[in-house]
Amino acid sequence: MKTIVLLTDFSEEAFRAAEFACEIAACMQVKKIILYNAHSSVMAFGSSTDGAAVVTEENELYRENMEALGLLQDRLRSMAGKDVVFEMVADNMGIPGIADWLEEKKEGGESGLLVLGVSHKSGFDKWLEGSPTNEALKKNDWPVLIVPQNTPLGKSIDTVVFASDMKEVDNLPADVIHEVLNAFPAKLHLLHVQKESKNEPIAEREIAVVALHELLDQYDPKFHYRTCNDIVDEILSFANEQKASIIITVHRKHGFWERMFSESVTRKLAEKTSIPLLSLPGLS
Repeated sequence: MKTIVLLTDFSEEAFRAAEFACEIAACMQVKKIILYNAHSSVMAFGSSTDGAAVVTEENELYRENMEALGLLQDRLRSMAGKDVVFEMVADNMGIPGIADWLEEKKEGGESGLLVLGVSHKSGFDKWLEGSPTNEALKKNDWPVLIVPQNTPLGKSIDTVVFASDMKEVDNLPADVIHEVLNAFPAKLHLLHVQKESKNEPIAEREIAVVALHELLDQYDPKFHYRTCNDIVDEILSFANEQKASIIITVHRKHGFWERMFSESVTRKLAEKTSIPLLSLPGLS
């Protein structure tokens, strides 16, 4: 992940996410940071003398957003390191353009980390369900880092909680997981949470545990098993107990956002976490 794509709407939440991303850029050996703003001329309104809403001219809107991206770049440059190259993208296709843009990057052989900031006070659930955000982002298969607004800065990532459901372990992206864990020489806690009402086949879990040991033993992980009624609350409670710097999950089969919309555990983690959440794409 030599490239970071920062989605920004120029809000405080987006800027905090950008600051956090710049802090981890050196550890991840990031070479390029792309500042991406999606806008749409049909969604941008000015005011006329008679009070009627008028559509802002496209070139004016583009110029304003590029100027804002330039100011953001100036604020972030010193945080990211002198060797990091910045690019700016003001996409006039609005939110739907992100999916096409990411696909073009992927086809061109470029991949990276998608970063966005959220605030639970600003209606995250409404934003998540919004259209066209829903259709545009839910099929994205880049790694996604969600950064809560209250994420502290200036602290090293020294404790990682890897939340695993111990299913389809063979589809875990070993190279990406190793890349992330090599970047952050931290204490690693692997957490498996089972609902009290659900009985898991012991043989299947034992096979998964063996595979996870093979994948992670070089990082000296500690395995933890919890039983509870609310998986999300248990993951977050455990992460807070361990003073985790980041929570890692792996999404399988579908893009991160598609799982966000269809699977309550992943979605609720993103909604409720006060700790940065990194969701990695599983193998197809």
